[in-house]
This record gives sequence, C-alpha cells and structure tokens, in this order.
Amino acid sequence: MKIYIFDTKNGEFLYKSEAQIDPLASSKGETIYLMPPNATQIAPTEPKAGYANVFINGKWEQIKDERGETYYDNDNNALTITELGQEKGLSKEPKIDEKAKQLAEIEADISECENHIKHALIIGNSAVLENLRAEYKELIAQREELK
Repeated sequence: MKIYIFDTKNGEFLYKSEAQIDPLASSKGETIYLMPPNATQIAPTEPKAGYANVFINGKWEQIKDERGETYYDNDNNALTITELGQEKGLSKEPKIDEKAKQLAEIEADISECENHIKHALIIGNSAVLENLRAEYKELIAQREELK
C-alpha cells in the first residue's frame, strides 16, 4: 500500500513510501498496515510552480513557497525565508520612512530654488528674486520642522 509522508511540523509533503505490514494484526488472515502518524493514503497532486503540497485538515493544499525570497520585518530588517509560511506578518517591500521621504523632497526643492535664485541674480530680475527668496525661506522652515 502506498503512503505519502509529510513533515510533522508544517505538513509539507516529503516522500512516497510503502506501508509496512503489521505482523501481529495481519496474522489473523487479513492484511493490516502500520500507518505512521505523519502519513496518509491520499496522494498529493503535482504542485504548481512556486508552490508546495501541505497536508492540512485531512487534505492536500498547495501553499505558495517563498523559501529563498527576501521579506522585511517592521524594523525594515531583511530576512530570507527558510520555512513554509514564515513570511506571514512580513512585507515583500521595505517600509518607506515617510519623514525621510518628505525631507528628501524638501531638500530637492531647496536645491532647485537655490539654482533659480542664482539665475535670477545673474539676469538681475529683482521681482522674481524676492519671490524666490520667500519660497526659499518657507522651504528652510519646512525642513527645520521635519528635523
């Protein structure tokens, strides 16, 4: 009799085997097989690419196999998945630090404003220069608030 062995921890299909005959129970004229606790007579189907067969609640299910993939925890630490289901509670992409993102955008705006101020000084456009100086002061204030 064919049996299908699965991992006792996560239910993942491991290998196919032949069940051992129970010599004590089979001596009464019928064949009785020994069944390990981590085995079933239900054959798993061939898993889709990137999936693994897992025996859950008396049936085989195909679970996405993320082993070898990189995921990120809440502190943006990169973790390589080594077990089925380990990615639960983790994210595929690192979390973006919104404050750092805003600060980088303001720094880029400040740099652009400085270039416009230099250009306005070169061409001598005082009306534009006053507006740019006001914008520059506002950007500097925004940067200080974020720090």
